[in-house]
Amino acid sequence: MDSFLSHTPSDRESSIAATIETASEIPDRQSLPSVESSASTSLKRKRITTADATWQHTRKPQGSEPERAGPKQDLVFYCKYCSNPPYSTYVSTTFRNHLLKIHSVEAAGSKPNSTKKVRTSLIKEAFNKAGEIEVAKLQEREEQVLRNVLNPKAAMEALVQLVTVRNLPYNCNTWPELHALLMAANYTAEELINTSHGHVQKLCSN
Repeated sequence: MDSFLSHTPSDRESSIAATIETASEIPDRQSLPSVESSASTSLKRKRITTADATWQHTRKPQGSEPERAGPKQDLVFYCKYCSNPPYSTYVSTTFRNHLLKIHSVEAAGSKPNSTKKVRTSLIKEAFNKAGEIEVAKLQEREEQVLRNVLNPKAAMEALVQLVTVRNLPYNCNTWPELHALLMAANYTAEELINTSHGHVQKLCSN
């Protein structure tokens, strides 16, 4: 009996101490960050910001106009830009659509959605790049067509006739002005006429 009495309080104290220590190791739920709470707070802030931006374009009800309407008795949005006839709705989305469609006013939050901004930027960049590629392809096709219509033999024959009839010097094939004239008509004609010395004289002799 003495042995039982002497050990029981100690055992109880050890058990209680262990329980307290274990409980102290369990983190308090209130101290843990709540992802759901954070997301909810962010959503509420966004709603408040959007609502504030929407109410900026409203006016107070006048005369017998109701302040609330709808099955849930929501506040009525009265458009401050519409007077005759007046416009009102208790649906915020409908009111924002009205502002955008009729008055070209976008009732959005003070801070634009970053995702939408990036998306819009990427779309513009993609279209710009696509446009540049199409222009490059068009220029390449145009250049190929211009090169295909060139006839070096016919060009040299015409030059020989010009030299013979107009008594031009044989080195006229080296004149920059002549090549500039040809390239003004077809910018791919930079090598249309042989510029080697004696080439025109040889052709005229034949």
